[in-house]
Amino acid sequence: MVKKLLVLTASAAFCLAGSVVDIAGGLLGQNSTKATQLFGDGSAYLNANGKPDIAKISNVLKSNSLLRLSYKQNVKVNIKFISRQNNPLLIMKIAKDALNGLGYNDILTSEFSNAGGATWGVTVDTKFIPDPGSLYSAFKESGTEITDINRSGELSYEYVIDASNSSINQTPVQFSQEVQLSKPLEPYLIDISGAKSATISASAEDRWFAVVRILDKSLNLLEEKRSDKAINSLKVSFPQNAKYLMIDDAVSLENIKRGLKIYLE
Repeated sequence: MVKKLLVLTASAAFCLAGSVVDIAGGLLGQNSTKATQLFGDGSAYLNANGKPDIAKISNVLKSNSLLRLSYKQNVKVNIKFISRQNNPLLIMKIAKDALNGLGYNDILTSEFSNAGGATWGVTVDTKFIPDPGSLYSAFKESGTEITDINRSGELSYEYVIDASNSSINQTPVQFSQEVQLSKPLEPYLIDISGAKSATISASAEDRWFAVVRILDKSLNLLEEKRSDKAINSLKVSFPQNAKYLMIDDAVSLENIKRGLKIYLE
């Protein structure tokens, strides 16, 4: 019995080390004897859920000069985000927000697929490859987990992500009171969980060609309302499974540069 316990313990430790070393190998794009030696049994490099903590792993590789992330000249970095969940718009929004938050704003789509899941490929022109550890932490802010990494080339990364518990950053709005929204730099995205309707108003000095989209938790479109002429007010009712409200202008956000007002109830 004791012998069996020892075998089980050794097997569990090997699995922990294997998964951590696998992530390290994915970051490096190759198996590395030195990387294997760095992480021991792997237990010090797990997150609170017992899964490999990519931020910790990345930091160890960088501090040992094994992970190169900077270049003297701009390079084109190819990054692919892969999710088993079939919610491509949510994946794109979360990944874009994570990259933007790390200072990467010039992002070009190179691939898109929603067959059997969701895949979004992008190209980033930069001297500094996005730090996998920082990207891992940025994804965690939305409840999204990077579960695996594959570096298929010096400038090519594939991130496997779990978006089953994801949520996105959105404009916070109180219920049962009119809220003034600031000048939009991009379409407003508002969490409407629990609301039955919204009344949206534009300044009398603006010309709002309304585009309002009601979305579910995966950013799938439920309903859309448009106005072909400039209006000052619009009331919309929400279906039961509505999660987000996206408010835009059909011509230009400059048309509502003074911001909108919204009343949720």
